[in-house]
Amino acid sequence: MNASDAMLLRRGFFLRLLSIALFALMAICVRMASREVPVGQVVTSRGLFSLVPLLAYAAWTGALMRGFRTRQPGIHLKRGLIGGTALYCGFVAYASLPLATATALNFLTPLFTVFLAALRLKERITLVVSAMLLLGLSGATLVIAPELTYVALEDSTVIGIICGLVGAVLSAWAYTIVKEMTATEPAAQIAIFFSAALILLALPSAALGWSVPTLNTTGLLIAAGLLGGAGHVAMTEAFARTSVSSLAVCDYSALLWAITADVVIEAKWPTSLTVIGAILIVTAAVAIPALGARRHRANR
Repeated sequence: MNASDAMLLRRGFFLRLLSIALFALMAICVRMASREVPVGQVVTSRGLFSLVPLLAYAAWTGALMRGFRTRQPGIHLKRGLIGGTALYCGFVAYASLPLATATALNFLTPLFTVFLAALRLKERITLVVSAMLLLGLSGATLVIAPELTYVALEDSTVIGIICGLVGAVLSAWAYTIVKEMTATEPAAQIAIFFSAALILLALPSAALGWSVPTLNTTGLLIAAGLLGGAGHVAMTEAFARTSVSSLAVCDYSALLWAITADVVIEAKWPTSLTVIGAILIVTAAVAIPALGARRHRANR
């Protein structure tokens, strides 16, 4: 690994961890807003208000001045349908399940991502990446096992679990598509087209009846969009710098945000298993860039 590769790896990991933090804060806003308004309304708001940071980013990078013409409208449409459906399913899970449980189901995404990246992108899965994925999954299992034991399987819970599983599969598929797109499409364009797809997918749900939100819920809807837009740009930029399979292990850091949300919002403190699992997850999340930097120094 040369100096340039090591720098790209570190930047890719930083951007992916940043995007996960922003998405975790967005999930908290979604969870709270969905208590008052339908999920379709939340998804539409996510797509609409995310355009603010996305357009600002496009202006900063010069993409706004160049326009948004693309030679690959088909792949944007495909990504929008798959990624939009994944996000919709994820929002249903956040609305129907405890935040920790919904986050736990999302931990299947890295495993699906690694598999699809090897299948579609021909990425080489190293022993280190595989080991760190297993370590992170082991930590996640320690944390979520008690939560799943006490989940009451009501109708809404079953729907939430199914949507969480489907969303994890579709998210992994969408991630590999984004990786392919970054070779030819600007990050700002990818993100803006995705937000437009979200609005088009969710807007018809207005026919089922939307609610007039309170001032507090309106703030949550706006925040969800802003955080989601910023997170999407960071995620796309991360995929442009580092392989999808290497970044997959970072997804486990979302669990730390879920634990924090449980403590702050619901006054639920982590158990000893949660602490042990979190340590394993953090270890997995930081191991790959650390080992990559060490390998670079050894080769100098």
